Amino acid sequence: MIKIIEKKPKLVADYLNGNSHIKLYKDGTRIIETEDDEIKLDFPLNMDVTITHRCDHGCKFCYLNCTPDGEHADILKPSFLDTLHLGTELAINLNCMDHPQLSKFLIRMRDKGVFVNGTINQDHFMKYHKVLEGLCKSKCLWGLGISLTKATPEFIQLVKRFPNAVIHVINGILLPDDIEMMRNHGLKLLILGYKNIGRGEDYQIENDVMLHMRQRYLYDVLPTLVNCFEVISFDNLAIEQLNAKRLVANEQWDELYQGEEGTSTFAIDMVDGVFSLNSMVTDPQRLYPIMNTVEDMFAVIQSERKRK
Repeated sequence: MIKIIEKKPKLVADYLNGNSHIKLYKDGTRIIETEDDEIKLDFPLNMDVTITHRCDHGCKFCYLNCTPDGEHADILKPSFLDTLHLGTELAINLNCMDHPQLSKFLIRMRDKGVFVNGTINQDHFMKYHKVLEGLCKSKCLWGLGISLTKATPEFIQLVKRFPNAVIHVINGILLPDDIEMMRNHGLKLLILGYKNIGRGEDYQIENDVMLHMRQRYLYDVLPTLVNCFEVISFDNLAIEQLNAKRLVANEQWDELYQGEEGTSTFAIDMVDGVFSLNSMVTDPQRLYPIMNTVEDMFAVIQSERKRK
């Protein structure tokens, strides 16, 4: 008799949150189960956390307006960090890897059972890949989002050394040549919507025709990419811009889609000391001072959602 056992990713977090049962797996898969008609959480599943406005890369479309002399946040002092729950995911911007409190912060989060995913530009990734590899092996970093500059064979081979690496691309910035270079290498891709705030607003005004041409190309080619990558995912803005719902059946969409902005996430800018529904918010009346607990902040976000 031959017994075939399907290899499944390791379960790394299993907990209750509001009316839902959450399971998080080593490969980044998250499963949310509830017996109710609607998911109602007591605290966020993940948060987009800005820890620095300092970066020397100078992306012309940077929505955070990062500069080489930008400010670092104090990422050890805020009291809400003590209220983070086991299994919560944080997405932080690593930028130039020069935040003086970064190591202490990552160790603190790891010891609390919080899963930190770092985002970094491709050029900085190539420069600091050995340091990043060490942080991943020590479980101080769980996942790594790498913002694409230009797809090259060297870059693709290096990314493959990081099991939980996801290549971040922007709708309107991604080039056709880069798409073709990355096809059929077993890579994970996250498509982000174009943000016309910060330097992104001026860049759009100056390059509007080019942006629209690239966005149209990605829209058209997207159905052919589904089977060319191990995973393709989208942020909510890209879902809207690219009508990603057209790629799957309604039943599958209901299973995969994890809710509108604020349903299970929100954004914190620790440099400016504010939190908001998402990182696109610029209206001062919707930028709230950071509070003492993550539950209090999430309740504010939930209230804002209900008012919409």
